[in-house]
Amino acid sequence: MEFDQKSTMDSLKELIKLHYERKCAWQQQLLLASSTLFGVLIALQKETSSILIIRLIFAISLVFMAIGILSLSITLYSQIDVIKRLRKKASEQAVEAYNNNEQMQPVLIYEKKAFKAFEICFYISIVSSVILLSIYVLLKAIFPI
Repeated sequence: MEFDQKSTMDSLKELIKLHYERKCAWQQQLLLASSTLFGVLIALQKETSSILIIRLIFAISLVFMAIGILSLSITLYSQIDVIKRLRKKASEQAVEAYNNNEQMQPVLIYEKKAFKAFEICFYISIVSSVILLSIYVLLKAIFPI
């Protein structure tokens, strides 16, 4: 059985493209949902509790949500950054291959570690915010002042 490098590279390219498209769509949906929740929470929070800890928990949860939204926005920018770096590297390799009269090799670009850190920060922030909002709701139910 002969190894077909071209078909393997094409299928790998399609899988990577599908992965990035799905990941980007997932992150866009998360950004929309968390931004909407953030806006609704701020708009509907008119009554303030007289208990300081309840107000602090709500405020901290909003800060975590804002950090998460900002982190996810930066993470979504990473998709643009990867495409920009890929285009630059591919054009450099194409010119080099043309000048050396060689066949162009496949170009691979990886996501920067800083963007991966922002993605992790998003998940941690949003989960923390949801937990704090749950505690806030419980405390509001226990102390309805």
